[in-house]
Amino acid sequence: MEIKNINMYAFDYFNQLHKTPPFQGKVGHAPEKYFSNFNVSSTLLDYINKKGYDIRRKLDRIEVSLLCSDNNIDDITAYSLVMAWGGRNPRNFRYSIEDKNLKILLKELRGSNDSIESDFQKCKTIKVKGLGISFYTKVLYFFRSQPDSYILDQWIVKSLKVLLTNNSPVRMLYQLPHPETTAEEYSNYCSLLNLLAEIKGDWSGEQVEAALFDAPKGAWRNFVKNKLNGK
Repeated sequence: MEIKNINMYAFDYFNQLHKTPPFQGKVGHAPEKYFSNFNVSSTLLDYINKKGYDIRRKLDRIEVSLLCSDNNIDDITAYSLVMAWGGRNPRNFRYSIEDKNLKILLKELRGSNDSIESDFQKCKTIKVKGLGISFYTKVLYFFRSQPDSYILDQWIVKSLKVLLTNNSPVRMLYQLPHPETTAEEYSNYCSLLNLLAEIKGDWSGEQVEAALFDAPKGAWRNFVKNKLNGK
């Protein structure tokens, strides 16, 4: 992506609202709710507890990242932490952990140093029931060795498609990330967030992603809603 593709009017307003990187606190649901769907050993639960994490409460992004990078945490448990943080629908969560492809996909992604395009394509090829693009990009973000593949959900794609870009690298379908998003489109999206972070100065791509997601009643999200409604 190039700077000429950025709608600077909207970006200036974004800058006014987010002068510094946003603090994203604990979100989603408590992991305990998700752990009840499969067998987590008492030894592992004790280990998580001794590390200072309370699975009866919500976790924040940093806590989930640290746990997912801990090799003492098995793939399914780490996946459950991501889904809890993301507030995954319990029914779709159960569908996913019952799908034999999930373990195959997680093994491929955990600690991966492959390219962003390659790992994104794995999510499309090793299809898992109940795991769509908004949630498998969360897995990419938390599971890959580097935090350089960003979460792509409805608020991000709306921000880019409707406001921030003149030529969005990602498509939207029914105001959601298009399920047929290609690996190249996703890689271009990650590059765009890196470019926006570079323009911001001392930000990272993941901080831009968190700011675009905003809070449920945040000013930026309200701005996006108004534009979508023609206001």
